[in-house]
Amino acid sequence: MIDEKYKDAMTLILSEDPRYDIQAYDFVNEALTRTIEKIKKGRPPGQRHLTGAELLTGILEFAVSQYGDLAAEVMEYWNLNRGSDVGNVVYNMIRHGIMCASPEDKQEDFDCIESIPERLEITRLKSIKSISSSSPPPKIM
Repeated sequence: MIDEKYKDAMTLILSEDPRYDIQAYDFVNEALTRTIEKIKKGRPPGQRHLTGAELLTGILEFAVSQYGDLAAEVMEYWNLNRGSDVGNVVYNMIRHGIMCASPEDKQEDFDCIESIPERLEITRLKSIKSISSSSPPPKIM
């Protein structure tokens, strides 16, 4: 069930900034949760903060894991074409209390990716390479 606070905040966000589909917001929110879970394994207990670059990397990896070869098309459909688009989504959610930022965070931290589709292709290829190098070659009989 969707949390009422989240639903109300999303209604406001979408009325104020209709550039991005609600699915883009839901995806970024889920990617944040997944990225925190993944990264917290190597951090001291209680430290959950992510930088913009870490969140962008997590979003790219999550997109590839969820949508594979179609990740770029899905992100483009949601109008998430550059890191700055993700920054807009994140900061809309911060302004409405869905996410939080530390004082040193800036929306411009997300400007480090000019083309999400290009970076998704690199991330997808790295993922394939990682999978193929971690599993033994098939036995041929």
